[in-house]
Amino acid sequence: MSRASEAGNGVMRAVIDICNLYGVPYLRLQSRTFIVPGVGGRERPFFVGEWIDQNGVKHRKGMSDILLQPRITMLVAARARGEEIKVPLSFTVPLWVECKAGTGALTEDQKDFRDWVLSIGAAYLCVTDSCDELMQWFKDHRVEKQ
Repeated sequence: MSRASEAGNGVMRAVIDICNLYGVPYLRLQSRTFIVPGVGGRERPFFVGEWIDQNGVKHRKGMSDILLQPRITMLVAARARGEEIKVPLSFTVPLWVECKAGTGALTEDQKDFRDWVLSIGAAYLCVTDSCDELMQWFKDHRVEKQ
């Protein structure tokens, strides 16, 4: 395993630790291809993390490392007894997280995935070397520790 892989795994571990601390469900889903035995003992590729973009094109690369499902809270304006008040509204959102270390940058496939995620209204973060961006996202969206 390369040093870059080990460092990236450290960032991924930190994201998972924060999810566990906050009680945020997560799924590890990054794209991978494995060679597995097929019919008649012939080897065949097995793809994990396939996704289909808005044009119906299937992609086998680029999916983010982790899909988080944080419960966020927004204050929504409402009227009660003739007064405008702010009412908390909580709901779960998909937050895709790509983990990078050092000078690691998004590949073109990862940029395509990011753009697709944002186009469907989901949230996306690329965290590099630390989870400061994730912690700030949790703070900005009022994710509460469970």
